[in-house]
Amino acid sequence: MKMEKTILSVLPEDTLKRIDTYLSEKLPKFSRSFFKNLIETANIKVNNAVISKPGYNVKLNDIIEVFFPLYENIQMLDENQDLGVRVIYEHKDFLILYKPAHLIVHKPHLKSKELTLVDWIGHNFKDLTDVGSTDRPGIVHRLDKDTSGLIIVAKNNYAHMTFAAMFKDRLISKTYYAIVSGHPEASGIINEKISRDPINRNKMSTKYGHGRDALTYYKVIKYLKNSALVQVNPITGRTHQIRVHFLAIGHPLIGDILYNESSKLIDRQALHAQRLSFVYDDIYYSFSINLPEDMAKLIDKLDVGNEISVDKN
Repeated sequence: MKMEKTILSVLPEDTLKRIDTYLSEKLPKFSRSFFKNLIETANIKVNNAVISKPGYNVKLNDIIEVFFPLYENIQMLDENQDLGVRVIYEHKDFLILYKPAHLIVHKPHLKSKELTLVDWIGHNFKDLTDVGSTDRPGIVHRLDKDTSGLIIVAKNNYAHMTFAAMFKDRLISKTYYAIVSGHPEASGIINEKISRDPINRNKMSTKYGHGRDALTYYKVIKYLKNSALVQVNPITGRTHQIRVHFLAIGHPLIGDILYNESSKLIDRQALHAQRLSFVYDDIYYSFSINLPEDMAKLIDKLDVGNEISVDKN
């Protein structure tokens, strides 16, 4: 990977600052989390020695070398290769995109040749390549490969830092639609810690009684013959949270081959990020998108049973 180097010398007024703070002040185009990532990937040296901890306090006359990996892994798209991504809204600071199912957000490793949402962003918004992390420019959250729906992409480092903090502080409201097996209670709260499964490292689990707190609210929109369409509001944002939580209550998502079984009626887990709402720079924004065709058809195929009333407000 090609690298670009910047050299800084610590002045008296900057002594004893944390190095990630110091760098974000001196190079304000990039966030503290961006420099933390560079430190953790051995791309920052102090006095010719690689440092590994962002808590290092800089000293007078320290010579700091910052190595910026140049993002060169964007695969070029053909003119007719739009990947199914759509721009729902463009703000000067951020994008709201629709990501279809079967499209991964970013490469799982550098050798991957699979086309990603990041490739689409790099092709269509070339000035985003220095926003946030070098391997996933503009990305502040993600959706699983086989989950469709809305995603926020930051267009500058101010927005990247702002949205990252908003997600951390749970200030972004997320609404999903899922089609689950069986008939769960009409509404409920799932409050189960989630941890990595020690046997299958690709899976998450609630079985072990430890891990990170995870909280999910849901209500049934419609009961089908042997399944249900549910509206889901995850409060936390743990890996596979909705999929794991519904498995935990005995109602796994239809088509989820990791936590349930494959389905002849849909070729992915029936999960769609339907709405995002938040306040950005004192303005309230809310975006929503209809169910994709494959989930709408799945509902028709599953035979509508007893429909329950839903508050539309």
